[in-house]
Amino acid sequence: WLSRRRRCPRRAAPAPAASGGRTAGRTVSFSCSSCAKKLILRLSASQLASPTPITCSCSSCGSVLKINLPPSDKAKPKPPPPPPPSAAAPGPSSLRPPPAPKPAKGGAAPSAAPKTVERTFQCSCVSCGAKLRFTLSCPPNACTASTKCAMCHAELRVRIPSLKPPAPGADPPPGASSERTRAWACGVRDAAFAEEEREDTEAPLPLPEALLHWHWANLEYANGTQLHSLSNRWWDADDEFDFGGGHYLLPDGYGGLLRKVAAGLDIRLGHEVKTVKKEPRGVLVEAVNGGSPVIFTADVAICSLPLGVLKAGAVVFEPPLPPRKQEAIERLGFGSLNKVLLGFERPFWEEREGGRDFWGWTAPNGRRRGEAFQFWNLQRSTGRPLLLVLHAGRAALRKEDTREEAKEAAIRATMDALRAIFGEEAVPAPTLKLATQWEHEHFSRGVYSHVAVGATARDYDVLAEPLWGDSLLFAGEATSREHPATVAGAFLSGLREAGRIDCALHPKLPT
Repeated sequence: WLSRRRRCPRRAAPAPAASGGRTAGRTVSFSCSSCAKKLILRLSASQLASPTPITCSCSSCGSVLKINLPPSDKAKPKPPPPPPPSAAAPGPSSLRPPPAPKPAKGGAAPSAAPKTVERTFQCSCVSCGAKLRFTLSCPPNACTASTKCAMCHAELRVRIPSLKPPAPGADPPPGASSERTRAWACGVRDAAFAEEEREDTEAPLPLPEALLHWHWANLEYANGTQLHSLSNRWWDADDEFDFGGGHYLLPDGYGGLLRKVAAGLDIRLGHEVKTVKKEPRGVLVEAVNGGSPVIFTADVAICSLPLGVLKAGAVVFEPPLPPRKQEAIERLGFGSLNKVLLGFERPFWEEREGGRDFWGWTAPNGRRRGEAFQFWNLQRSTGRPLLLVLHAGRAALRKEDTREEAKEAAIRATMDALRAIFGEEAVPAPTLKLATQWEHEHFSRGVYSHVAVGATARDYDVLAEPLWGDSLLFAGEATSREHPATVAGAFLSGLREAGRIDCALHPKLPT
């Protein structure tokens, strides 16, 4: 058994004992931990009986190898022969083990439970990126196994999914559809929130820890929620699908993009959807426009409502959404992120920061983490002295009495951060002040989705599943497993559902 542990060594059958009571040698086969060359070694009886590891060298690369044989491979003394019947001591026959019971007619003979299980794995090396496929002999209860990359020989640890069925009464895994899972997720989230509240105090942060809190704030910005709400396993499941290239700002905002995409379409603004009903030949949508009811009928409807609106139950579906989809809506999270836009007569920040596009600010304590933590310089992209400032995590959820008070508090916190960076006298009064409160917007109720505690990345796929014989389709960032929480994901999901409709209207003709 080597540190490589690529697979259990295959051992030849033991040779019969030689005459004179001496134990014969044995042949073992294994792989070199450096060059992966298959090696065969003949061990003597004294080597088999030795309690110390056996040392040898690879015939290909010369690496020194140490072999630890399991106890079953050690030379065992030959048991003494049983005494003859005439010399047997008097007593009950139970002194000897009873013979193994014979299987019933047509039944299989009883066998001992296997000590190891052959498992095949596929993964990529974290060092060189090589695609690997290998087989390991693992104990049934093992959680991890170790091996080496065949290309760069980097040490790898493989997580082994459990083969044991869940014990009666044990908590189901996160993502399972059950009341117990929801209760488990709520308990974990509440405990994490309590721990976060205890740790994020008003005590001043030293610089290294303040930088760590800045990166945590950036993580809360990327997910639109506080850290305690995120699934530790699935929060970054979409990272492998990230787009390459640099970051760009749209001078006209997303409104300019929407105007181009919506050109030539019949878009009805001011219509609030109340009910979506299944009809024998399509879908019926009931809406309200200025207090007057409006009804739309169609062969197919695409629901792109934000996840926050679906979670709030603001739109009624008849028949109701199936439990599978409703549970995915409940499991996924939908948080908040807010921005403050400030305009000035001149770009005073360029005297110190120059023309850089953005910079960050570390909060003085953990309680203020995420407060005005990142500044975007819009001077170069818009030609106007504008700053866009992000408030994430706890700082995005202001607890003031009214929305206007919350906006004023966010603007004051932003100005305090600017004065802490540039000095009291260097920061003039703003000529423009705007702040968002996305969590209070009736038609969004937040910003974008995240994988919360108890949810998995599969919930995005469940949310994207069509219903009612493909007459009700779903789109939006919360239906994009590869690009959630992005405008690109929402746009691509619309193309996906448009393609689904096109395939239904123009089926491929047989050739």
